[in-house]
Amino acid sequence: MQSFDTREEWMAAAVDRMRPLFALHGATIPSNVKVSCGFPFGRRGITSLDAIGQAWPAVLSRGNHIELFVSPVLDDGARVADVLAHECVHAAVGNEHGHGPVFRKLAEAIGLTGKMTATVAGDTFKAWWGATGIGLGVYPHARLNVLIERTAPKGKPSGPVTPRDPTGRGGIVYRPDTTRQIKVQCPRCAEAGEPYIVRMSRTTFNRGAPICPIHNHTMEA
Repeated sequence: MQSFDTREEWMAAAVDRMRPLFALHGATIPSNVKVSCGFPFGRRGITSLDAIGQAWPAVLSRGNHIELFVSPVLDDGARVADVLAHECVHAAVGNEHGHGPVFRKLAEAIGLTGKMTATVAGDTFKAWWGATGIGLGVYPHARLNVLIERTAPKGKPSGPVTPRDPTGRGGIVYRPDTTRQIKVQCPRCAEAGEPYIVRMSRTTFNRGAPICPIHNHTMEA
């Protein structure tokens, strides 16, 4: 099993694992794809906490790279993989197709399902990743806990979201997630490259760690 120091190395290796899957359906993930962990941009030019992945075409890159981003709020390798697969579909068919029929045809062919603007892994993709992605090991990232608080201009009712306003007169303010939930996972699932993760308060965890339903093993924080 491989081990990676950075999220980008892990995701780059995941993209390489996906190339034969795309080729099987007559598609090619371009060689100039570059993957990063970071917050995607929203429609109004501000950081988006709602989007969990994004693909930017090479025409916008001075380095001629197709830039793919996966949000740092994700730390489950299997979920990161299907989000990355979604963005790779954009890279393969071209951003000009949006989430239309051309995008749908390839996305569904590789095993993604659901609403095309927010796909998830279907059984086919899950089975493929379970057999192919296991060698990548655990995704080397801890979730960035952050909440979004939408505010309205002072003295006015809530309206459309506006760009972040550090003056406090309205807009968007980003705050830490103060729920203080901890990530608890099964070490055996993690070793197998298919993490089984739950989140709970420290108080609840201290009352007794949950048991993994797959390995019947005590989960660890």
